[in-house]
Amino acid sequence: MSIGNDLKNNLLTLSCFGKIGPRGLEKIWSSVENVNLKGITEVRLTKAGITPEIASQLIKFIEKFDVDAELEKLQKYHVNIVTRLDDQYPALLNEISDPPYLLYVYGNLDYLQSPTLAIVGSRKHTHYGVEVIDRVVPELAERGITVVSGLALGIDTLAHKTTLSNNGKTVAVIGCGLDIIYPASNVNLAKEIVRSGGAIISEYPLGTPPLKQHFPARNRIISGLSLGTLVVECDIESGAMITAHHTLDQNREVLAVPGLITSPLSAGPNKLIQMGAKTVTSGKDVLEGLGLFWDEVPVSKILPDVKLKPDEDAIYQLLSHEPLHIDVIVEQSKMEMAQVNAALLFLEIKGMVRNIGAAKYIKR
Repeated sequence: MSIGNDLKNNLLTLSCFGKIGPRGLEKIWSSVENVNLKGITEVRLTKAGITPEIASQLIKFIEKFDVDAELEKLQKYHVNIVTRLDDQYPALLNEISDPPYLLYVYGNLDYLQSPTLAIVGSRKHTHYGVEVIDRVVPELAERGITVVSGLALGIDTLAHKTTLSNNGKTVAVIGCGLDIIYPASNVNLAKEIVRSGGAIISEYPLGTPPLKQHFPARNRIISGLSLGTLVVECDIESGAMITAHHTLDQNREVLAVPGLITSPLSAGPNKLIQMGAKTVTSGKDVLEGLGLFWDEVPVSKILPDVKLKPDEDAIYQLLSHEPLHIDVIVEQSKMEMAQVNAALLFLEIKGMVRNIGAAKYIKR
C-alpha cells in the first residue's frame, strides 16, 4: 500500500526537524500518525518518550515548517520520498532494528528487488583492490546481482563504475542531502547510476551537509539493503569495518577478500576472516556465501567470440591478471614496439585487455 499525503507529510516534517532518529520516531509515531502535527502538544510528545526540551523545539519547528515548499524543492531535484509504510520501501531494510522511517530517493528502487550485495572498502585502495573489483564484480553483474555501495572515493567508486561498465545493477547510499552529492567528483557517476536504472538514496533531507557523524549511520543502510557485505581492502579502524559490524548486527553475511599480511589495507579483511567471515576469491565464492545458485556462464558470454590475429593472440597469451609493463611484453613477445602497441590497442578495443596506466597491461 501507499500511505496518504497527510501521513507522508508528517514524516517529512519530522525528518526535516532532524533531531529525532529512527528509534525516537518509533516511540512517537503511534502518537502522531493519525493527527495533524500542527495540533500536537508538548504533553503528548513527552508521554511518547520525547524530552521536554526536544518536544518544545519540535513544536516550534512544526509551526514554522512549510511542507509545500519542501515538496517543491524535492520535485525540483527529482527526489521522491518513500516511507516504511509504503510498498516500495525495501523489504530487507525494513528488517533491521533501526530502519529509517523515510528515505529520499533519486532514481528507481526496482534494482533492490534483485539479490543485493554491499561492496565496501578503503578510499585509498591499492592496485590489488582494483584487481579484486575487476575480477569479482563482472561475474556478479553477469548474474544479476545488484551492487550496493556508498559512492565514496576508492573501492565504492570502483564497485559502482565496474558494475555499470558491465551493464550491471547498482545503487548508492550517501550521508548527506541528495542535492549535495558527495564527493563532488562523483556527481556524474551518480547521474550515470540513475540513468542506468539505479538509485541514489539518503535518509537525510535536502540541504544536509556530509557531516562526519552521518556516515556510520549511512553504513547501516548500505548493509541493511543487502543480503551480505563484501569487504575489499581496509584497515581495522575504517568505515568499511563499521559496515561489516552493522552487517553482523543485522544477522547478514560478512564476506572478505584476503590480502597480504604486510599490507595495512589487508588488516581489516584478514581480521574478519579470522572472525569467521566467508573468504572470497571469485564471484562464485560470493554467491555461495550468500546461499545463491551459481550459474556457470559460458566464456563466450564474458568475452566476445572474436578472432585474433596471430600477434594479438601471442600477446594475449603473455598477459595475466598481474600487471605487465609494455617493455616486458616487447621483450617476451620478441616483436617491435609499434607492432606490440597496435596489438594492445586492438585487444583493448575488443574488451580483452586493460591499460591500467604507467604503460602496464592486464587481461580483463
